[in-house]
Amino acid sequence: MVHLEALGLGLGLAPLIAELLKANPEPVNAFKALDTKHMTESRQEFYRDLGYEVAMLKMTLTFLVRELPITEKEKSKLVDEKNLDAMVWKQPSDELRSALEERLSSCSDSFIQSMERILQLFGKIVEDKSVPLSANQIRVCTETSYKKIEELLEGELSLAKKLRIGWTKEKRDKILQGLQKHNERLARMLKRSSSMATRLFPLERKPTVLCVPDLGLRRLMSGLRKSICSAWCKCVRKHEAQLGLQKTWKKEDHVRLDLLLNVSQETGKVQWGESKINIYLKESALETRDHVPCGRRDSATQHRRRSGILTSTAPVESPENSPNRESIETSFRSLPRHRSPTLPSSVEQTSEERRKCRRPSESHREVDHICETVRAAQKVRRASQITFHENTLWHDATTAEKDIPPQFAHRHGTSLHQVLKSRNLKMKDRKILQVLLAQSVLFFPWSAQDLNKFSISLHHDFKKPFATLASDHDHEEDPSLDTLGEEDRQLVWKPYDNEILAALATTLLEIELEAPIEELQIEDDLGDCGPGTFDSNFWTTTRIMKNKEDDMLQGCYGAIDACLRCDFEGHARTLDDPGVLQQVYERIVAPLERDLFTGFGIEMPFGAPDTAKESLGTTVTISLPSAVATPAATSRTRGSVTKFDAAHELSGVSAPLAAVAV
Repeated sequence: MVHLEALGLGLGLAPLIAELLKANPEPVNAFKALDTKHMTESRQEFYRDLGYEVAMLKMTLTFLVRELPITEKEKSKLVDEKNLDAMVWKQPSDELRSALEERLSSCSDSFIQSMERILQLFGKIVEDKSVPLSANQIRVCTETSYKKIEELLEGELSLAKKLRIGWTKEKRDKILQGLQKHNERLARMLKRSSSMATRLFPLERKPTVLCVPDLGLRRLMSGLRKSICSAWCKCVRKHEAQLGLQKTWKKEDHVRLDLLLNVSQETGKVQWGESKINIYLKESALETRDHVPCGRRDSATQHRRRSGILTSTAPVESPENSPNRESIETSFRSLPRHRSPTLPSSVEQTSEERRKCRRPSESHREVDHICETVRAAQKVRRASQITFHENTLWHDATTAEKDIPPQFAHRHGTSLHQVLKSRNLKMKDRKILQVLLAQSVLFFPWSAQDLNKFSISLHHDFKKPFATLASDHDHEEDPSLDTLGEEDRQLVWKPYDNEILAALATTLLEIELEAPIEELQIEDDLGDCGPGTFDSNFWTTTRIMKNKEDDMLQGCYGAIDACLRCDFEGHARTLDDPGVLQQVYERIVAPLERDLFTGFGIEMPFGAPDTAKESLGTTVTISLPSAVATPAATSRTRGSVTKFDAAHELSGVSAPLAAVAV
């Protein structure tokens, strides 16, 4: 028998019994119409169970047909009870065959076998004497079932006279058990078949915006860090700030991050203030202004940008009194790209005039001390709006601060190290955390010593990671910090090609195994480094990964393995290279995103706009300059860790940007 014909039998018998139940809402009453003399309690229970199994089969088949990659007209033929076309299943088209194989993937054969067995059991329910059949027809159970259905659907007798059920209790129970078993198999295979997830989340999925925007974002993050750390006040207590790692895309060129800042109050108590950071990945108006103060252009001195070099159209002096062209261009190249060269006195401005010219709008005021701005908003339990524009922090005095309630400021966090030891992470939480940390490498200027369990903290929402901007005296120290000087480190051979990716590999493995890497180290992993050092952690991670391929999800294993190998051919192994970022996404981030989507149906794609409704919060706006200098190397510093508070729920993440003592 053609396998696909079996599905036609199911769709043929299901509407038959469904029609009987539809005419009599109560299953028991429906079957009472068939035989009112033999209605024991066991038979009534059988009718109820039979009606349930038929309904479940119908739902399974309907769900399958709706997901097949065929036209709507063909789908209606397969599931429409009134216009059931049996020939569609008896002689299926090549397109239908291909659609079933694509949807069910490797489960297609097992699915059809279970479906065939269900139809055989249905054939045993209806007695052969219900319809006139020949002896040859009765010998083939599945064919007999189909002949019965055709006769029952096309005959003129009433349904009660057409249908007769076998009455032996042993036979009823055996048939019912078989129906239940195979119905469950059908549902499980349909649910777990991976072709649907593959179509919605293709293996070769490419990021929508990755190289240019996020390379610019990495540079902006370095500038933002420096600007915030330079805007501290003269408070006695050292400040601590945490910057969100989870990006919320509002538009393709607009990214939002969270910011937390602790400030001391008049009472001496330290409280956290909360902000929102909006990052706009657009070139600023500097390109049109050509870096000349507005309103003071001199017709004899017009500066414009040519091939990245600032040139002057001012009248040229005599060779004796003027430097040569080569020395002029060399001096211009040495200038910071975001600043203009010193202008003649005729176009010089006061600092106040230059400040007004750079101001985003008339309502913005330059922030001298960011903690004072946050403290003023804290007094009314709200947050303020800050704009980061042209390497300067601005406060928008017109912001409706009453509409920006805090979300994280009242929460307590705990280090990932403490959480790993307490085994409080669920599998879904671990997968979300892995995705967020891997995505942060694409835009966040990590240093190798920042990316570890000691500097990552968990808050009340796993989808809101943070990065520490300043450290505190009581923070735990990372034992893997290397004490070698910078010159000595350059002479030491390293077993890894990229320290940041090596640190990411260790952290991802710790989250996957829910155990600190130090607990998994053996003597062979230590060498001359000693326990808990960066190199010993790398060797431990490499050794464990050799034996974990069969115990981990394919995407997670491949991502960690790619971090360790770092074999990006044709590119320098630095994350400031757009080509490397592209490969990091494809080989590290995307596999983790697929694991999260396939296992839990959670989509957290990197580089795609977030259509979810954004929550209100403080805003920090960042404008992308036309020319951004290469980001300075981040220093290896100790990350902050807050004490574990078991009384608070754990569901968020934070990590360090750079620890800066004030």
